[in-house]
Amino acid sequence: MNLGGKVQLVIVDVHGNLHVPFVSRNPNDIHVWNQKVDEYITIIFDFAKKKLASNGVVLLFHPDDLKVFKEVKSYLKSYGF
Repeated sequence: MNLGGKVQLVIVDVHGNLHVPFVSRNPNDIHVWNQKVDEYITIIFDFAKKKLASNGVVLLFHPDDLKVFKEVKSYLKSYGF
C-alpha cells in the first residue's frame, strides 16, 4: 500500500521536567533533554496531523500530571484524532 509519504506510527516521550538520579550533579539540575517545553505537545500533534496515515497510531508517553493529561485530551479533540 502506498501511503504517499505518511507514517503508521509516531512514538513520543513527553519530557518530565525531572532531575535524573546519578546523572545530575546537583539534585535540582534538570538536563536540557528532560526539560518540559510548553510547545512540545503542539509540535507533536502538528507533525502527526501532517504525517500520520489515516489508520496510524500516536503512542504518547507523558508524566503522570493531570495538567498534561488534560492538554493532550484537548489536542485529541481539536486535531480530530
